[in-house]
Amino acid sequence: MLQGAGLIAWESVCQSKANGGVGFKKIAEWNVAALFNYVWAIANKEDNLWVRWVHSVYLKDEEWWSYEPPLNASWYWRRLVVVKDQFKQVDLQQISGVKYHISHGYKLLCPSQNKVRWSNEVKTWLSWRAKSNQLSNLIRWIGKGKCTKFCKQVYLAAMAALVYQIWRARNDIVWNSKG
Repeated sequence: MLQGAGLIAWESVCQSKANGGVGFKKIAEWNVAALFNYVWAIANKEDNLWVRWVHSVYLKDEEWWSYEPPLNASWYWRRLVVVKDQFKQVDLQQISGVKYHISHGYKLLCPSQNKVRWSNEVKTWLSWRAKSNQLSNLIRWIGKGKCTKFCKQVYLAAMAALVYQIWRARNDIVWNSKG
């Protein structure tokens, strides 16, 4: 019996649905974006006890964006400064002047790619000329067609075989890295 994580193409799965993925979040990037919530609060000097404590204990009138942690600082504080440095490389103009949300930081870390119009790509690949793109409409169209019962059954069997073959090919690509 196998143990451990399954063989999953996480780079593909963790893309948005519009980009051809399942829509799962990349957990590491999401956690960094969550940590940036603290970085953002320190940079904007939000009025809460923790930010005031950070400014009095660690920063001591230093500029936050150029701050380097001392060697004896806690691992969590050093990690927060690393996250700050990560976000210094990103264009923060997109979120300046607004209340920070983790989704803002996640979008900065994982910019969306061009949307894929899968229906058009598949139709082009199959040289599809039918006006309908829904399976139920195609089955209804076959049922209303003027041909023998046997001919209709052949069309329906061909449609079922096509759907099955597309499904198998898709699973081979996703799960077995064949393509």
